[in-house]
Amino acid sequence: MTFRSSGLTTLRIDFGAMLEKVTASLIEHIEQRTTEYTSFVVDMKLVKRDSCKQV
Repeated sequence: MTFRSSGLTTLRIDFGAMLEKVTASLIEHIEQRTTEYTSFVVDMKLVKRDSCKQV
C-alpha cells in the first residue's frame, strides 16, 4: 500500500497566542461578572499547497 501526501491548503494559526487571549478574557469576565461579548483577533497565515490553484 502506498500513501501519498495530499498537500492540502490550510491556515497556520498561533494557538498558544489564541489560548492566552481566550484565557485572559475568560478570567476577566469571571472576575468582573460580565456577560458582554468580547472579540479578539489572532494572526494566521494561509499555507498554499497542491490543493490550491490560481483562478
